[in-house]
Amino acid sequence: MLAIRSLFASMLTLGAATQSFAVDPASAVKPLPCTVVLGGGGTSIGDSKFDGMWHEINRRMTDALIAELRKQKFKAELVFSTSPDAQERFTEVVLNMKLYDCAKVLQVTHILNRGDQPSVDFEIVVFHVDESKKPKKGDPHMGTVVGEYTKKYHYEFDENFMKGSPSEMGVGYARDVIESGVLVRTAEQ
Repeated sequence: MLAIRSLFASMLTLGAATQSFAVDPASAVKPLPCTVVLGGGGTSIGDSKFDGMWHEINRRMTDALIAELRKQKFKAELVFSTSPDAQERFTEVVLNMKLYDCAKVLQVTHILNRGDQPSVDFEIVVFHVDESKKPKKGDPHMGTVVGEYTKKYHYEFDENFMKGSPSEMGVGYARDVIESGVLVRTAEQ
């Protein structure tokens, strides 16, 4: 396990395959200058050491991403959840959106791919919850999730991948999101 831990402790951002989209501005949420950054979500295989290693990689990446957002004058509040339950993670996010009066969520997820050539995808998603579009009367959900941005970074587990850094990746991901224009910059921290 030590070999695997050292193998994955560093990562590379070069050569990542990406895909992305942006939302139609007409459906965008009112611009509140605050974003909840949700880290920790991703593939779980049930092995506490292996899952813990990937959560630590995700945490380093998320910490660097949020530090870069703040450095660039974006108000960002961190929520890091290792819960395997998506509904539980979403509830944490919604509560923090209300607590910090944030309009958007930036989610960092890792997806492990098995097969002939093992790989990992890191997906960065920005969304908001449209409270005016509740599914049905009496439905306990607070609204409809509206995606604004997604970008997937694909890495093969090769020599180049092993030389990189989760922190460098997080900074790069933050810069991509900033460049997309989906977040609102503020001078307040």
